[in-house]
Amino acid sequence: NKSGLVATVKWFVFTDDDTWVNVPGLLSYLQFFDHRLLLSIGYIWDDISIKGWSLFSGGAGMVFSRGAFFS
Repeated sequence: NKSGLVATVKWFVFTDDDTWVNVPGLLSYLQFFDHRLLLSIGYIWDDISIKGWSLFSGGAGMVFSRGAFFS
């Protein structure tokens, strides 16, 4: 039953299949943030396609807090 596992997850990380992740380093970095807040970590491209619009992009990856992922 995966629903029980998802209920305990604090962070959701999405990367491409050719991206190397330093898991201990990432976990060390994420300890400074509250997973209950609406937080996403990635890259924002400003005015790329449409003037005045921003596009959230992962580049090497994206991280979503539990609060952001389920909102």
